[in-house]
Amino acid sequence: MGGGEYSIYYLIKNLRKDIFEPIVFYSHENKIVKQLRKDGISLVNIRLNEKITSVYRDKIKKDPLNLLIYIRYLLPGIFEVVKFLKKYNVDILHPHDNLSKIIAGPAAKIAGVKVVAHCRDLLKESLVEKVLMLYQLLFMDRIIAVSESNRRLFKLGTKVPDKVQTIYNGVDLKRFGDVLENAVLTKEELGIDNEKFVIGIIGVFDKCKGHIYLFHAVEKLLEKGYKNIVCLVVGDGREREDLKGFIVNRSLTDYIKFLGYRSEIPELLKVMDIVVMPSIQESFPRVPLEAMAMKVPVIATNVGGLPESIDNGKTGILVPPRDVISLYEAIKHLIENPELRKKMGEEGRRRVGERFSMKNNVRETERLYLEVLENS
Repeated sequence: MGGGEYSIYYLIKNLRKDIFEPIVFYSHENKIVKQLRKDGISLVNIRLNEKITSVYRDKIKKDPLNLLIYIRYLLPGIFEVVKFLKKYNVDILHPHDNLSKIIAGPAAKIAGVKVVAHCRDLLKESLVEKVLMLYQLLFMDRIIAVSESNRRLFKLGTKVPDKVQTIYNGVDLKRFGDVLENAVLTKEELGIDNEKFVIGIIGVFDKCKGHIYLFHAVEKLLEKGYKNIVCLVVGDGREREDLKGFIVNRSLTDYIKFLGYRSEIPELLKVMDIVVMPSIQESFPRVPLEAMAMKVPVIATNVGGLPESIDNGKTGILVPPRDVISLYEAIKHLIENPELRKKMGEEGRRRVGERFSMKNNVRETERLYLEVLENS
């Protein structure tokens, strides 16, 4: 589970129930599904063969024959969805991830249902990604891009189709505001000296997130005499063993601490002095918004939608991707300028409140739903 999954959860939870009745189709039980059940949201289990739920996009890139696995097992999944669309008299289907979109497109067409989909991916490099992009343009009635950078990927010739619209991710300001006023987690509880400068990175362990560049920057800070630092690594994923191996081999275990997957993100952000996103590619992640909501300055790479969330020099610092020296210098600059960190934090909270609140996100999505229905 990542930021995208939490974004869709907050949307479901905060839709106006006097207008919309959300029903969630899911194939696997996870923390979000369990929470939705507690919230009283209707849930329907869709049976999908594991042979399609376990094939990652990179497997198809390496061996296109894996695409045949999808085709073989997609049909039962499609007709399962058709059955429930008709049973529950669904008006709009909102698929979340790529597999859901692949199933939802033909299912909705068969059932005569409108489809609104989120696109959180950067579909531009491989043939598989380009096919996924064209598939969405063909089957979806509306596509919600999470950033202008993301929206522009759908350009056909000189123009982006009108069906692709940008709606930025949003943050629940009350949840983060409550933590700002009432800290429930301390450095001591995390085994950190209270005087340490805390660098944070939050995200799935994937090469595109660029963890290794931050680790190199931390190593350089130590070489230059900045010993009073600690880097908290929040998350998990396929690169876990490689990243931990790097830390051990470079003798950085006293300075870089892996916390694993954690749900109390606002509380952890309260402990951090800065948040770093050294990503190689991004669409429009939640982490910078959540950090700014907690008045934490963000250092991030100048890729994808990150420049749309971070006001360079005011709420954080943007650096080139894969540039360890620039990353090191940005961290060093904020370590040495506590007043600047405080000012950036205040500006970040203001910016999120004005442009990236959960309320704005949900109301804009509701307007899009209603527009789709009015045009049907």
